[in-house]
Amino acid sequence: RPKALNALNLEMAEAFLKQLTKWKIDKNIKRVLLTGEGKAFCAGGDIKSMFLSTKELNLKKNFLFKEYTLNYAISQFTKPYLSIWNGIVMGGGVGLSIYGNARIATEKSRFAMPETGIGFFPDVGGSYFLSRISEGVGLYLGMTGQVINAKEMIAFGLATHFQYSKNIETIKSNFIKNGLLPNSQIIKEEPSEVLINQVYAEFREVRKYAHNAKDYFYEASDLEQDENLDTKHAISEMKSAMNQMDDIFIPSIRKIAKTAGVVLD
Repeated sequence: RPKALNALNLEMAEAFLKQLTKWKIDKNIKRVLLTGEGKAFCAGGDIKSMFLSTKELNLKKNFLFKEYTLNYAISQFTKPYLSIWNGIVMGGGVGLSIYGNARIATEKSRFAMPETGIGFFPDVGGSYFLSRISEGVGLYLGMTGQVINAKEMIAFGLATHFQYSKNIETIKSNFIKNGLLPNSQIIKEEPSEVLINQVYAEFREVRKYAHNAKDYFYEASDLEQDENLDTKHAISEMKSAMNQMDDIFIPSIRKIAKTAGVVLD
């Protein structure tokens, strides 16, 4: 569905789960390669279809149940599972790929968990994989929906390899024929958009004592008048989902990070 940025809907989730179940036991299937058509890998869940189905109460429930079941099935899939993030990978698209054993980012890759923008929280296991990023970066990404590039995806352990998009066809061919993965290429040096962000700087100052989203928001609220669009966006997203953050995301990401021995504070 390239016109919809390959947004995941119920029919796609059902078909994928059914096929993955067959591939798991089919001895003729040696490995799985997942790519997206067009300029996106997968931009997330199909929010439009869920919005238009407001009167169909079971559709949202069925979609989320099927999506999360699929995420778990991918995490339990024992064969090599490669995703090529050549473009946008967000939300539900992360869930389709983050639990596989390899994820290749390219210079076109853009990653985000933007659920706060619709008053939701980072799902598809976001509290699990974001909690693995130290220095509070995962918490920051989950609360603000900040978009990151390939260099940051590698640095934060979200992508496992980097390759320029011109090499994709060769990579696909080598993986399909021989199961071979390429070595990562060197990424052009450039400053991290996250680590130099003013809102993240505020996070670093308050993360040792902030226990909920309101703490973070009020400490950073003096940046609301900042002219930087990224700063304004981060503050807006954080403000729009404070309740979901406090009730679900922050407690879970702290608990999981503690279990994994990752320092958030």
